[in-house]
Amino acid sequence: MTIFIIITILFIIDYICNFINYLYARKLYLSDPIKTKKDNSNMYLIIPVYKEERIIKELINNFKKVVNKNIKVVIVATKKEKNNLTYNLAKKYIADNPNFILLKYDKEKGIMANQLNYAIDYIDTIDKSNYIVGIYNADSLIKKEHIDFVRYNIKDNNCIQQYSYFKSNKKLIINDAIKWQNRWSVIFEAGRCNNKLLNNMNYVIGHGLFIKSSSLKKCGYFSEDTINEDAILGVILNYLDIKIIPMPYFEKADFVLSIKEYIKQQSSWWNGPKQAFKYFKIIINNQNNNKYRRDIYNGNFIKLFIICFKLFLHAIYWLMGIYILLFLYGYIAYKIYGITGLIIVIMLNYINLELWDYLAYRIIKKKTNDQSLKYFLLKTPLTFYLVHSLGPILNILKSITGTNTINKKYKTVR
Repeated sequence: MTIFIIITILFIIDYICNFINYLYARKLYLSDPIKTKKDNSNMYLIIPVYKEERIIKELINNFKKVVNKNIKVVIVATKKEKNNLTYNLAKKYIADNPNFILLKYDKEKGIMANQLNYAIDYIDTIDKSNYIVGIYNADSLIKKEHIDFVRYNIKDNNCIQQYSYFKSNKKLIINDAIKWQNRWSVIFEAGRCNNKLLNNMNYVIGHGLFIKSSSLKKCGYFSEDTINEDAILGVILNYLDIKIIPMPYFEKADFVLSIKEYIKQQSSWWNGPKQAFKYFKIIINNQNNNKYRRDIYNGNFIKLFIICFKLFLHAIYWLMGIYILLFLYGYIAYKIYGITGLIIVIMLNYINLELWDYLAYRIIKKKTNDQSLKYFLLKTPLTFYLVHSLGPILNILKSITGTNTINKKYKTVR
């Protein structure tokens, strides 16, 4: 009975937090954007690419819509792609467009962070100002209103994060994965980030991210010594009181095409919260980021510990959510109340997932007016709840076998 009461309290807290975050997400996306003083600094939109030959032309045509004399697009290929196909195609499609800069990271080993830092090092050779850095993926779609929001809201002591949405898919489990990810983006990420009531630990997601170059350098650039570069940056931003501002516009992004690829992707993403206390150790020891100075620790041990602990809790929720809130809760409810208790627990979990998935969908639909968005009710959210935990389990297995490393980081298939 004690365990039953504890899990019931956790379930109620989860519901209340989702409700509060939902209200803040609605306020963010369905209210008029705030404008302050405009920042006309030079802006560089950096796009790391690797094996993107299928979409490189579309990428360039998309970003041509927003470039001008003080907005440049920096495409960073890598020597890791030995056939140079992406680089050569990008060179062909850019032609001599002065608003595009094409670079190639000069080492075969390295991850996205290496490409980003390589681009920033190059920009520093041509621009000594406190410029704005924007990070996007190869499949990102950008609009002028996104740039305008950044111009009117970026500061030296903040950064701006844009969150993604994904269009519906007719495949059963994949569509539930999309519903889950849309809800996660809207309610857990954007809603929490806009939440002024609770002192949340908010992270950045590594694309749709804008930050002044001075702030990024203060953070020690993008992390080259951790598997994921975005989670540790979120920890540092929180520690340095550099506020993360959510953008009230969605980035439309592609979704993986199979459950197998989804689990591999989730396994890679789980490294972010899982390694929270590795970030703690890096920061407290002022460990440099390879050649980049990372002099961040200011002696506030308790603040740093709390931030990292909050991030690590994300890994626990991700891995254990279904096993605690459905399996363990259902088993105990059955032992106490019989089949009625089990049915009630199953229905509570189903409604909790389906409700927030649907409300997130409604926000996205109203904000984007994307006619490709559909909502398929009464499908498999509980089945997918289990699938969602398989990425962390795969990550644990890879860690045991020594294959969860920077050099073997998974690259999402497009």
